[in-house]
Amino acid sequence: MSGDSVSQWAQACINADAIVGTNAKFHFMSLHVDQTITSEILRAAYAGFCKEQGIRAMNEISFGKACVEMFGPHKRLSSKQESFAIQTNENYTADPQQRTANPPSRPWGYDVPDGDTWQKKIDTRLGI
Repeated sequence: MSGDSVSQWAQACINADAIVGTNAKFHFMSLHVDQTITSEILRAAYAGFCKEQGIRAMNEISFGKACVEMFGPHKRLSSKQESFAIQTNENYTADPQQRTANPPSRPWGYDVPDGDTWQKKIDTRLGI
């Protein structure tokens, strides 16, 4: 597929019906599309994909703009969505007293659509 690295990553995710890319910080179990995913996880997966493919990753600002094009504006995750994000954060503590004293801020994330909807966004992005 031609196109920029974000479009290539997005197409790989659509084809796999999952967020693809590896990263040492996050151990992606199986992040399917059609759910809200933190910005940090999306960026890490994208950067990992670029590294695997030997292509240059966009900077964070450009990646954020691409995400807004594909997913709409980013938002703070709800407390239910936050619980998943916390599970992926190695700095999170299981001790409830420490969590209360230093609660993590609710992370930002995007509503990643189903594959068909995401494909339409990629096609528009590529001018197809």
